[in-house]
Amino acid sequence: MNEEQLRFFNEVIRPRLIQMAIDGDSALSDLNELSSAHFEEAAKEFNNSEESYRAKCINNLSHYVYEDDLSEAFDRLLVADEYADADDIVLMWEPLSRKYNVGDLLGMIGA
Repeated sequence: MNEEQLRFFNEVIRPRLIQMAIDGDSALSDLNELSSAHFEEAAKEFNNSEESYRAKCINNLSHYVYEDDLSEAFDRLLVADEYADADDIVLMWEPLSRKYNVGDLLGMIGA
């Protein structure tokens, strides 16, 4: 499991299973009844959280830049002029050098 999957399990799946056990939910006695619908609301909350959003953007950024600290690179992009050349703010992968402005890059990573 990667870090995001582990966090999802610990913050969404595990607490929901514990609550289901406390409530005596029949899906736990017959696991054939257990489905993703049991976790849908908590999963939506998790996926729409600011922390999860940031992690997804930073992960997407890794496909475009060559930086040791992607979190710091993401923060620099967020405060930069959207029309500035992205390569002036972060170290872009060579084939992408001088191709995108900050606004374009932020759009591509989902920010």
